[in-house]
Amino acid sequence: MGYLGVPLSSLQDQLVDLPESKQWIATRIEVVKSSPDGARGWLRNLGKNDLDHAKAVEDYAGKILEESGVRLEPEEIYLLLHAIYTHDVGYRTGAKDHAKRSHDAIVTAPESFFIHDAKLAQGIAYVVLSHAKDSNLRIPDEFPIDFLSRTKQFDLRFLGAVLSLADELDQVYLRVFNCAGQEDSPRNLVCHVEIGPQLIKLKTEPASMDDWERLNQEAQHIQRRLDDLRPILSKRGIGVEKVILYPTVWTGRSPHRRMRRETDQAHMPRQTQKLLFLLDASVMGAQILQQLYLGSRPITLLPISAAHRELAAQKVEDTYSAVVWMLGEDFYTPVSNAITRAVVRNTSEGGGLVLFPFVAWSVSQGINDLLQDVLPVALTGQWSEGEKQRIGPIDNHPIANGIKPFRIQNTYEHLGLRGNGRAIMADVVGNPFLAVQHYGKGRVAYINASSHLCWRTHGMISPWQQEPLVQKIIERTLSWVCNEVFMP
Repeated sequence: MGYLGVPLSSLQDQLVDLPESKQWIATRIEVVKSSPDGARGWLRNLGKNDLDHAKAVEDYAGKILEESGVRLEPEEIYLLLHAIYTHDVGYRTGAKDHAKRSHDAIVTAPESFFIHDAKLAQGIAYVVLSHAKDSNLRIPDEFPIDFLSRTKQFDLRFLGAVLSLADELDQVYLRVFNCAGQEDSPRNLVCHVEIGPQLIKLKTEPASMDDWERLNQEAQHIQRRLDDLRPILSKRGIGVEKVILYPTVWTGRSPHRRMRRETDQAHMPRQTQKLLFLLDASVMGAQILQQLYLGSRPITLLPISAAHRELAAQKVEDTYSAVVWMLGEDFYTPVSNAITRAVVRNTSEGGGLVLFPFVAWSVSQGINDLLQDVLPVALTGQWSEGEKQRIGPIDNHPIANGIKPFRIQNTYEHLGLRGNGRAIMADVVGNPFLAVQHYGKGRVAYINASSHLCWRTHGMISPWQQEPLVQKIIERTLSWVCNEVFMP
């Protein structure tokens, strides 16, 4: 624990249990962060660039390093943290050139920032300067600071690149909450920034196309900054390379959130291992499940309404012949990461996977985005509810053998192929009804049919019940992903 019991960050936590000769590093950083005459005073009343922003930058910097498995030496952590908590001191007189003013303030009055060695002050100031645009290549990658080590030189350019990227990633609404002049900032619409070893995901909640376009511009700005920094970061093994905005496309509206009944929360009985069925609250999901039971298929049943709980992952076995994932309802509920990773792993190792709307929509919103690479399709921006479709085969495939064109009323997503996706059946405008691909050793199919209906005043019979060919397609698809032989 740190000052006043505040939990330590992942970076500061690495300064615990240092040898006695280096314990001053942890003490100095604690003073810099917590003293009223330290960062609490240097950054007071700086709005979106205040102490909370510096704390966020520290957290993001630690996460960037952690996700790539990069550990810094204690002296490097000290340089990075001292720079993080002084990088915006020049903001007090305005945003323009504030990185340069921060640099100059540290160099000319180092004692004001708890620095008592000129070379150390210049090193910290260099790291601070790096968060100015186009400054990184002017920062030395070998810089001697004998106060820290008589034998090492420090890569200030790398430390500055970490600070710069972490600074760019502080985009969440908390940064501008109650900040004067920030009412129209797109940051108000960013709910979470997720950092992985390769991807940075901006999860947002735009209310209009204009909102989404502004957020997309912000994501592109961060991507350009990342592209500038990648050659520096990669030298030490940081592999992050792409920024993704969620939602990935503007859909105009979200599927209507259905009021959930208490009975929807009930756990269904769990059968022995063979199929894993992630069941939503839709009529069509219940109909498919009933048919599977009648076919005497052993099933592990997991309601979507419970699958967001990490504890539910204990119900998931190691391997399944196939997984069926229904999401015509409950589409706002994220399936737990543990279950999603198990599904991806099961598919990669040879299991089948059959998906239905609104899985593609949920991936585009960043809700179940761990599935993104598995899907043969991606949402292109809209969906249609309760609309009539004429569907037929467009490619030679065992699932489609002998299937004649048919008409149904359907709630479906507007999809495009991605990866190695292959459309087997489509409607008259080419929107995929059935798309397949291989993922690792497994087979994946996306069936673009749903019984979801909430905006229309008249009812709609489930596509499963409307057309026997839909039943046949789903049954054949399940057999195909399981590598079972079936009669066309």
